[in-house]
Amino acid sequence: MFRLWLLLARLCGLLASRPGFQNSLLQIVIPEKIETNTSDSSEIEYEQISYIIPIDEKPYTVHLKQRYFLADNFMIYLYDQGSMNAHSSDIQTQCYYQGNIEGYPDSMVTLNMCSGLRGILQFENASYAIEPLESAVEFQHVLYKLENEDNDIAIFSENNRSLEEHTMDDNIFISEQSEPAVPDLFPLYLEMHIVVDKALYDYWGSDSMIVTNKVIEIVGLANSMFTQFKVTIVLSSLEVWSHENKISTVGEADELLQRFLEWKQSYLNLRPHDIAYLLIYRDYPDYVGATFPGKMCITRYSAGVALYPKEITLEAFSVIVTQMLALSLGISYDDPKKCRCSESICIMNPEALQSNGVKTFSSCSLRSFQNFISNVGAKCLQNKPQMQKKSPKPVCGNGRLEGSEICDCGTEAQCGPASCCDFRTCVLKDGAKCYRGSCCRDCQILQSGVECRPKAHPECDIAENCNGSSPECGPDITLFNGLPCKNSKFICYDGDCHDLDARCESVFGK
Repeated sequence: MFRLWLLLARLCGLLASRPGFQNSLLQIVIPEKIETNTSDSSEIEYEQISYIIPIDEKPYTVHLKQRYFLADNFMIYLYDQGSMNAHSSDIQTQCYYQGNIEGYPDSMVTLNMCSGLRGILQFENASYAIEPLESAVEFQHVLYKLENEDNDIAIFSENNRSLEEHTMDDNIFISEQSEPAVPDLFPLYLEMHIVVDKALYDYWGSDSMIVTNKVIEIVGLANSMFTQFKVTIVLSSLEVWSHENKISTVGEADELLQRFLEWKQSYLNLRPHDIAYLLIYRDYPDYVGATFPGKMCITRYSAGVALYPKEITLEAFSVIVTQMLALSLGISYDDPKKCRCSESICIMNPEALQSNGVKTFSSCSLRSFQNFISNVGAKCLQNKPQMQKKSPKPVCGNGRLEGSEICDCGTEAQCGPASCCDFRTCVLKDGAKCYRGSCCRDCQILQSGVECRPKAHPECDIAENCNGSSPECGPDITLFNGLPCKNSKFICYDGDCHDLDARCESVFGK
């Protein structure tokens, strides 16, 4: 029986007071940049940077390197009175750094370094948050220790309500008797589309820029944990339900996941992603997540729902997201008695959510991940997306969609008077809803059900229809390769019916 995995949270003390600094004093610190003597260009200089940051009046040297994990065409989708507006991100993508603390090889630092330092410094058993002090005359920052109180937390549960009947040999725990060598992993890139629900948008201050920065910080923290597997979580796009939720968010996590999957299949098929996540705010949820184990590269299951409990820290929530992504990559929870890692607590330990400090995957997780790559495969993660380093200034009229442009049909002559796009401003003309695409006609999106791609062959292909919300036709879906066609004399391949003998003769001759 296929089981939907859920993360169960009885969040007691963890959620009891203001996030992150229970019984912790605020410190006002002035980080000091360490100047280098290199004569290299400024571009190289900013790829690696070091700071001295005092913690409890003791100086710590932090060494950092730039990390890029925003897609080159990263878009933010917002809603205004029900109408969706797509915005090209104005975020400076060179701001994100990852590194460690000198003398503490097991430490991890994740910072946004534009307009001051903002992020988390993690030692083995302790974490500190740092952020710029507003209206400070000097380079002053607020630093405080993140603390989660001891509490009884169970972070996963089996659920008998299945979304699919499927045979699967999947144990809750993975254990091992011996410690295998770290597998020879190759770089993988997991493209992620994230949706933020209305309640979380409001909880984070109803400010799209603040929400965007928090999501990026969560992805950055998840990346710091997946570095061990050479996996880069690429944030391909972000959608914020700033006006109202597009699906009902009432019910348990597995019910939300089923609704989100149905919505995803209708509305996200044209946005590049390997997996889509819905982040939902809820005061005290019974479950904090739902996803499908080992289904990362299967489109109809490549989704997850993560619930953001009241007063949880971003560090703890990033652990929830990381555990859910790991489940999708075939990694099960550890048996704490048998699985070990280099840190005091491993990422897939059921108690990792309530622990501060650096976390790594155990050797059990490494073995599970290697098995997933070897047996299931991860072809959808092998393509490296273009990630932003420098954002060229958009040029309206060059025929390429850049920056904040909604459309770009080229020059006045190329656009012509009938164009739906204003060649001067690169926005849609008044009343226009689209400007190109097989589901766009007379500047309006065709209604749902209108055929936009006919069958290539009646026995091997299916027709695609417009969905009523996108100007583009959906992906070309064909029947399975190898199905018999034409009275079982030929077989289907890529949507057409092929005579294999004739194909062989055309290549190799009779």
